[in-house]
Amino acid sequence: MGTATPTKVDAARDLRPTPGPSAGRDDFPMKEVLKVLGWLLLLQGVGGLVNGLLGWWRWAENLIVVNHLAFLDGYEVFASIVTGVLGFVLLAVAESVGRAEADE
Repeated sequence: MGTATPTKVDAARDLRPTPGPSAGRDDFPMKEVLKVLGWLLLLQGVGGLVNGLLGWWRWAENLIVVNHLAFLDGYEVFASIVTGVLGFVLLAVAESVGRAEADE
């Protein structure tokens, strides 16, 4: 009785995927994407707000997206505030996603 014969359970164990270096993580880095989008929107909002209120960032006027949207003419300051707040919200969501992934 030296050798045990393999059973169906042993064969099924051999078919399970082995955990790789990214075990427990999705292939889609949701936290990183949300952080990048959050920072971009926050910077756009702050830059647009400074440019709309003070007007001394004339060199950056072409970099601010709000200035290129024709339907926002006259509402640049409000749109910049909304953009900055949305960026801040995305950063907060990214942190909560990171905590949720860490808890799993």
